[in-house]
Amino acid sequence: MALRNTEQTNPNAGAMLTDILSEVRPERVSVPDFGPRILRFTDGVSETSNSQMTPGGVFSIIGERLRIDGRQPGTFGLYLQAEDGTETRVDVLLRNEPGYLSG
Repeated sequence: MALRNTEQTNPNAGAMLTDILSEVRPERVSVPDFGPRILRFTDGVSETSNSQMTPGGVFSIIGERLRIDGRQPGTFGLYLQAEDGTETRVDVLLRNEPGYLSG
């Protein structure tokens, strides 16, 4: 024979909590990050990770929310930025998936 616990509770806010609730103003302290996030970049020519890219070589990028929307050609794309700030557009993508890009 199994015994069941039939006890029930109805918690209520105490007087102290009730008094300060009117003074509490919730605020967001951080903004959620919904953009792409690169976890690892690998240069296929030098076989190095997270350091350099060989011009004209192949690469792979592993991360989150990486897929590039190609519905409007010319307006979207993958750009790699050098340390000096110059940007190079990647013209050919071999794989274009949410967690993996390669070119």
